[in-house]
Amino acid sequence: MLSIRIGVALLAGAVLFNAARAATCDLGHAPAVPVVKGLPYKEARNAILSGGWQATVGHPHNDFSSNETTFRDRGYGELQFCRLTADSPCRFEFTSANGVALWITTTGDENPTLGSQASVKAAKLACAGDPDPN
Repeated sequence: MLSIRIGVALLAGAVLFNAARAATCDLGHAPAVPVVKGLPYKEARNAILSGGWQATVGHPHNDFSSNETTFRDRGYGELQFCRLTADSPCRFEFTSANGVALWITTTGDENPTLGSQASVKAAKLACAGDPDPN
């Protein structure tokens, strides 16, 4: 009987938590997302920050790809990770004041020595704390 009560309490808590989170995350009321697809990341980042989005602190180094090192050296704390694959994708996250996350995916090499820049491939909205939708 006690295990049933505990299960019901846990279920009720999960329902209340999800309802509270849903009330704070309304994708329809997120700040405008500037058109950033195809832009070099530096330009896209400036437009996003100017639009009222805040950089979300990323994770410590995951892969030591040249892109990750370059972006972290530039102080782009919103970097979540880069992958060591042919198209060198990286993920960045920003959040709004009302709990919406903006996920940015870049592709290409960011190499100042060669003059190459990673560009934005995709921008997607999600509720802050939800898994990366890209």
